[in-house]
Amino acid sequence: MSYEVVIDIHDVSKTYRYFNTPAERLKQLLFKRNREKNGYFSALSKVSLKVSKGEKVGIIGRNGSGKSTLLQIIAGILTPSSGNVHVKGRVAALLELGSGFNPEFTGKENVFLNGAIFGLTHEQIEEKFDEIVNFSEIGDFINQPVKTYSSGMFVRLAFSVAVHVNPEILIVDEALAVGDVFFQRKCFSKIDELNRDGCTLIYVTHELANLKQVVNRAILLDKGELKFDGSPVDAVNKFYKNVYGIPLHEKKLDDVSDVYPSNSLHLKDRERYGTQFAQIESVIINGADGTVWSGKSLKLKLLIRAKDNVDFLVFGIRVKTKTGIDVFASNTRDEGIILDDLVADSSYEFQLEFENFNLIAGEYFLSLALGSQQGDNYIPVDHRIDAVNLKVLQAEKSTGITNLQPKISITKGASI
Repeated sequence: MSYEVVIDIHDVSKTYRYFNTPAERLKQLLFKRNREKNGYFSALSKVSLKVSKGEKVGIIGRNGSGKSTLLQIIAGILTPSSGNVHVKGRVAALLELGSGFNPEFTGKENVFLNGAIFGLTHEQIEEKFDEIVNFSEIGDFINQPVKTYSSGMFVRLAFSVAVHVNPEILIVDEALAVGDVFFQRKCFSKIDELNRDGCTLIYVTHELANLKQVVNRAILLDKGELKFDGSPVDAVNKFYKNVYGIPLHEKKLDDVSDVYPSNSLHLKDRERYGTQFAQIESVIINGADGTVWSGKSLKLKLLIRAKDNVDFLVFGIRVKTKTGIDVFASNTRDEGIILDDLVADSSYEFQLEFENFNLIAGEYFLSLALGSQQGDNYIPVDHRIDAVNLKVLQAEKSTGITNLQPKISITKGASI
């Protein structure tokens, strides 16, 4: 990755005027004196960031957080209400399904139209045309009007054009979500290839579990403001805290050191949030120090203390690699397990067992969560993110994340 800055955004804001009725909008157009009577909505507020050549940056946030607005400003589709934006290099953007395509034109005509929009000459597009069509895998449909295309075909052709115009900055906004899994894998391989050649990626997704596999930096937006800029793992943790979190009470958590068993693990408070009506106070793994053997059983014993009544209790667990990739996640609600309600000023022991914990040797993190599921409303009670560092040992060699332990046999002269 180069340290050459290709995207420089300084104090960028974007505001829109809103109207309660169509008549108000018409009056605003006709009469200047009405222009100050309407309200304003801020889609972005004083956002500043720099992106270097070759970076892979993810942008995450809830719906309405300003992600698409920021992408459109980077792509030059929108101009900011205030602030400065400097983008260096050819930008190829997939911002919404079918954007830049004329539905009445054939796929072939749209390839030349989009290529021209990206700044290629007719001759340059002709040179790349077969490659674009082959990558898109739409075959003879290239000669049909794109209004007859399925959403998947739209994405195939649009993405193929975008990655074959030699982009220096590639912007992808959730467009790949409608493609089939095989084409998605092909697209990400192509993105990696472009990135190795110096292309910068700006990627927006709601699929956060494997964000770390796609980007090496993540931006968290909330209500138009930049809330975090750093590692994808930390960004995702803060996103979940923003979405599901209830801030800890101002008072300090009770000192519960007197109830810690001597062999309990030290719980980290990297990210912790919830009502704290009940708390996960200690964890014991296999009765020892948090070290387990691959393929053997993993037993978790948790001490929970209720400060207040907690009805409709839900317990959840998440296992991640040290780079933030989800390995496993589940909770009692999804498993159809109904837990007893918690009673104030009581303590409880909760046990969980994996009969065959087949992760390969390495370091992992456990996140633990207590919540209350009241109808469609989920209330976090005590969420402890990356609370336990788990060390997995292994006797035999293996690669990947999990040891699937295949059984292999060979039969000579057999036919299928």
